[in-house]
Formats: sequence, structure tokens, C-alpha cells
Amino acid sequence: MCPASIFSPEAERFGRRVRAFAHAHQNPVVICSTGTRKDEVGRQHLAQNPEARGLFLILIGRAPAPAWQVKRNPRGAITEIARSPSTPYVNLSSRS
Repeated sequence: MCPASIFSPEAERFGRRVRAFAHAHQNPVVICSTGTRKDEVGRQHLAQNPEARGLFLILIGRAPAPAWQVKRNPRGAITEIARSPSTPYVNLSSRS
């Protein structure tokens, strides 16, 4: 099994770079809660900013996603794969 902590530094760096890009290009970053209609958020933003073109808004949401536990033999071949009992929340980014 590959612990999530291995990916954490890369995920944090990616998040910082996305926010820096958004700041540099004057794109708002909106954190959406579960159940938020991101298409509606985009429409509302466009209604307030009709001159917006291209990448104009970055939406960040978190949703449960399946995780898998994988065991490998010394040669690296997968010997066992099972769904993790927990369902972690992951970031889901969508660009409008």
C-alpha cells in the first residue's frame, strides 16, 4: 500500500502553484462545498464579468473517492488488491 503522505507534498505544491497562477492572471479561486453546482457558480461569475474569456475561474471541490490497497511481491508484481475500508476526500479541481 502506498501511503497518502507520499503524495501530500506534491499535492500541496500543485495547490500553491494553481493559486499563484490564478493570482497572477487575476482569476478568482472559489472553494465549493459538496453539492455545489459548479456550472451555476460559473454562470453567475460570467453574468458579473461578461468580458471574461478563456480561463476565468478556478473551482475547487472535495469529494469522497475510492482508495485501493495494493500489495506487491519482491519483483514488483501485484499479488493482492483490495478496496480500502475508508473513503478519503480528495480535491477535485474543475476549470470553467
